[in-house]
Amino acid sequence: VDEALAELDRVSRVAPLRLLALFFKGQAYETKGQVDEACRHYSEALKGDSDLPRVRLRVRMLGCRPAQVQGGTTCDEVVAGAERLYNSMMFREALERLRAGTGQCTDEPKALLLRGKAELMLGEIDQALSALKAVVESKGDRGTVVEAMLYTSLSKYVLSYLSPGRDKELGEVPSTARLAEEGLRQVARPFLAGLGSLLRFLALYDSGKRAEAERLAEEASGKEVEGLPSSLLYLMQAYVSLGKADFEGAVRHVNEALRRLKADLVDYDLDLPLFVLLKDLIHVAKARILFEMLAEDEAFAELEKVSGLNAVRLLAAQYNPLLRWDEA
Repeated sequence: VDEALAELDRVSRVAPLRLLALFFKGQAYETKGQVDEACRHYSEALKGDSDLPRVRLRVRMLGCRPAQVQGGTTCDEVVAGAERLYNSMMFREALERLRAGTGQCTDEPKALLLRGKAELMLGEIDQALSALKAVVESKGDRGTVVEAMLYTSLSKYVLSYLSPGRDKELGEVPSTARLAEEGLRQVARPFLAGLGSLLRFLALYDSGKRAEAERLAEEASGKEVEGLPSSLLYLMQAYVSLGKADFEGAVRHVNEALRRLKADLVDYDLDLPLFVLLKDLIHVAKARILFEMLAEDEAFAELEKVSGLNAVRLLAAQYNPLLRWDEA
């Protein structure tokens, strides 16, 4: 990688090739895990031409800011640096950046939210819930607080698979997810609001309240829930079909959910960690359907598609304890 960077540095001095070289240098720094350097080179490329689709995509995926900060001493700078690491799936490094930050950042709601999200991705559910609870009880801005409520619901849903008191954990999800959903709609974050609706549905479905879950799915299909992202709606419909033993419909809907999620990545400007988590959640859903169909070989193959990069691996391991991933 270092030799490639040296060659790209030479090429970047040739005007016609400069923007392309900056893009490839950004990719090389991403490979080395140097997110700030990657962002700086992508930003330089966009200064030369602001309409470079591949560069703009990498900037969005990494969560690059218009002006990159080297190091960072204020709380905002620390959080911005940690967020870039989080958006590039470097969750442990994001936590280290937050811990190495300034003292006044420790209890800052945005820092706590990012910490909770990173800990959830790493599967450290109890720690995540502690950080997210502190955000909900804080005087943070409305958007930060309701997002923390959403990730609290998601954490509790994952925890329900691991806890002996599963009914208790599932029982707490619908009310928290509903409050999060309402708040997220008010702050114009429609995809996250839709995720709140999906979590309500899943908690009802998994706790045996199938009729309530079906009514929620019907509402989501109609005018009562405006603008529910199609990928989440199709995932609900897959479970409704599964509950009715309509296996063909369930497989069709879950495949469509996966296809629509790729479009939602762009349409709703999703961050990469959330996209990968939902993609994994859909693979687990499809495996559940295949197990119900007694297609065990196909189900196990579907579970192997789970990335292992977030807490959904804990759900997948409940269906196949032999699954192994590299340490996140």
